[in-house]
Amino acid sequence: MHYIITIALAASAATLAFMIASALPHWLLTTITAIVMLKIAGQFFTRLQRNRPDHHAQAQNDQ
Repeated sequence: MHYIITIALAASAATLAFMIASALPHWLLTTITAIVMLKIAGQFFTRLQRNRPDHHAQAQNDQ
């Protein structure tokens, strides 16, 4: 049930973003998109690294 709400919110946000984007110049839209994607990728990778056990610390403990 929760994911349906998430999808609906994402769809409405995408529609709103598209309406705003059609009024913006192209170079500004490209810049904003790049910044947003970098932020999302950064959050994704920090979450991955937080979940993954630290192999370097484990290797030092083995020695």
